[in-house]
Amino acid sequence: MQRCPGCRARLGEDPVCSRCGCDLALVLRAESRAAHLMRCAMHAWATGNRDAARAYTRKSLTLEHTPLGGFLSECLSRPGTFRR
Repeated sequence: MQRCPGCRARLGEDPVCSRCGCDLALVLRAESRAAHLMRCAMHAWATGNRDAARAYTRKSLTLEHTPLGGFLSECLSRPGTFRR
């Protein structure tokens, strides 16, 4: 996250917005967790475990919708796509 969702100020390292005081710690933690789950999904897919990859992708997308997550979800929903 680069900007505060409350006031659109640029964010630094602090999880509290310097302009409006909004505490973004939970949002940043969810964003970090979503990225971790997407890495797990990519690893599962690379090792041939499509079911685990689908589950990790779904969990990641519930926390944060990203272009990579959408693309991976689309690929995994098609039978036979990108098989090892």
